[in-house]
Amino acid sequence: MSLAEVLSKAARSDGGIGGANWNGGPLSGLRNKIINGNFDVWQRSTNLTGTGGYLAADRWYVNGSGATVSLGRVIINHGDLPVDARARARLTAQTADDNVGIWQKIEGVRTLAGRKATLTFWHRSNTGSLPTGLRAFIKQKFGTGGTPNADVTVFVPGTIPVTTAWTKFSAVIDVPSVAGLTLGSNGDDHLQVSIENAANETFVLDIAHVSLVEGDATGEDDPFSPRHPQQELSLCQRYYQRRGLGIVGHASTATQVRFAGFLREMRATPAAALLTTTPQFVIGNGTQTAAGATVSTIQLTTNGFRGAMEGFTGLTANLPGHVIGATDILSFDAEL
Repeated sequence: MSLAEVLSKAARSDGGIGGANWNGGPLSGLRNKIINGNFDVWQRSTNLTGTGGYLAADRWYVNGSGATVSLGRVIINHGDLPVDARARARLTAQTADDNVGIWQKIEGVRTLAGRKATLTFWHRSNTGSLPTGLRAFIKQKFGTGGTPNADVTVFVPGTIPVTTAWTKFSAVIDVPSVAGLTLGSNGDDHLQVSIENAANETFVLDIAHVSLVEGDATGEDDPFSPRHPQQELSLCQRYYQRRGLGIVGHASTATQVRFAGFLREMRATPAAALLTTTPQFVIGNGTQTAAGATVSTIQLTTNGFRGAMEGFTGLTANLPGHVIGATDILSFDAEL
C-alpha cells in the first residue's frame, strides 16, 4: 500500500476518514498532479475562440477535433460549490464534432505509473446544451525522438451524465506500469488527462476543481489539495510566461533596439512570439513606439533571452533603454 493510500485511510481529528489529513499538511500541495486545476491562472486570455490548442487557461489544451471551440473563465459565486473554487472553465463547442474536450499533459510519463490514481472534478452545463457523451481517460505518451513506445490509453468505463446542476465526478484509474518501455529522446514524454465529449454535437460544459491524486481517494470529500496562488502561478510559468516591464536594451541603429531579459526557469528552451506590433521603449530620455514591429533575431535559453527588434524610427544609436507600459510584449512557450 502506498503512503498516499495509508494517509487517505487514516482517522481524522474530526472522526472522519481520509485525505483532509493530507490537505491540511505542509506537503498537501504536492499531492495533486494537475496544475491550475482550479482555473485561477489565465496568462494568455480569459476567453478565446479557435479550433484548438492552448487557448486560454494555463496548462489546459483544448482538443477542437475540427470544431470551432471557445474556452473562457467564469467566476463561481460563493456557496455555489461545496468546495473552495473561485473560477470555472466554460468549454463551448460552437460547431459540432466528436471528441471535443480539454487535456492536461502532466510532465513525465512515469507520473503515477504502476499505481492507482483518483481523478476528480465538478461539472455542469448551464444552458441546456448538454454533452451526451462525456468521458474521461488517461493516455501515457512516451514522447518523440528515437523509437519510443506507442501510446497507452486507459478509459474510465461508461459515460458521465451531465445536468444543469453541479455534480462531482470521481473515479479510480489503474495507471499502467512503464517498466521496460522506451521513452523518446526529446524529453517531452507525459501523462495526458482528458475530459472529452465523444458525441458529435454542439454543447456547453462547465468544469471546476480538477485533481489527480495517488491512491483511492473516492471516499474523501475533497482530495484537491490546494496550493498557494504564487506556487500555482510559478508552476504554470514553467510552461508559459510573458514579459514586458523588466526587458532592457539599447538602440543599435536608427530603427533597431537590441533587448534582453530573464525568465523563470522553464521546462525546455521556449518558443518566443511578439504579442504587439507597437511596443514602447524608453530610449535615452524619450519614449519610442514602434510601428509594425518584428523580432529579427532572438536567442533563447530556459531562463533568459536576448534579441533585436525592428520597426522604430529616429533612434540614436547606443542610447540605453527599457520597455515601458503595462502590456507584455513577448510570450515564451515551453508547453508539452
